[in-house]
Amino acid sequence: MKKFLLFLILLPMLGFTQSKNVLSTFRVFPVPGKALEFKKALTAHIAKYHTTERKWRVFEVMSGPEAGAYLFIEGPQTWDEIEKSPKTTDAHTTDWDKTVEVFVSKTTNTDYLAFQEANSTVKQTDYVDNIILNHQVIATGMVEKAWNLMDKMKKVWVDGNESMAVYSAVASGEPTIVTSRRLKTGLKELDPSFSKPIAERYTAANGAGSWSDYLEAYSKAFSLRWSEHLQARPELSSK
Repeated sequence: MKKFLLFLILLPMLGFTQSKNVLSTFRVFPVPGKALEFKKALTAHIAKYHTTERKWRVFEVMSGPEAGAYLFIEGPQTWDEIEKSPKTTDAHTTDWDKTVEVFVSKTTNTDYLAFQEANSTVKQTDYVDNIILNHQVIATGMVEKAWNLMDKMKKVWVDGNESMAVYSAVASGEPTIVTSRRLKTGLKELDPSFSKPIAERYTAANGAGSWSDYLEAYSKAFSLRWSEHLQARPELSSK
């Protein structure tokens, strides 16, 4: 009886267990011609203010429309941890403004990305140096259909030995699905010889004619898609 009463007492707490699966991200664009000064200032700033609670992982954008920018990632965290994370101090802000911001031409807003374990083929924290981000903006009224398409892709990725982490943008503008292909053995995985063509794999998993159906459904479910290659910069990240 005592064990049962204890269970009833703990039940509300168990019901509100949060997943530690949310990333906070933003991008910084250095002033052209000032990349070296930017990296030197950033390294010093991170050593002062981002070695404990608010650690940053930094990636450089190597290709695509935002090549040359740097992606900053905090997390993964729970929503509660994000809400209760230490506030930025005046000293931190002053240091950033006077030493780093002077070499920055643009900083984006913060975005939240929630890891979707059921759709992914890799663990959340299995990090690699090279990733391919695919940003897919969902068309109006097509959220359910968009995620149905993601469900069908998982077996295709597994069959192609593709390490894919799937994220959903939350409270961050247009509804978006971001896939991060983690290139465990490097850029050579982008060569066609690495795996069978995706159309062949999709057809094997879903039947004859399924690839054409997928392409048609995809064109309706998403309004925009763009991709980019990013490379980890551990020398700029929190230690």
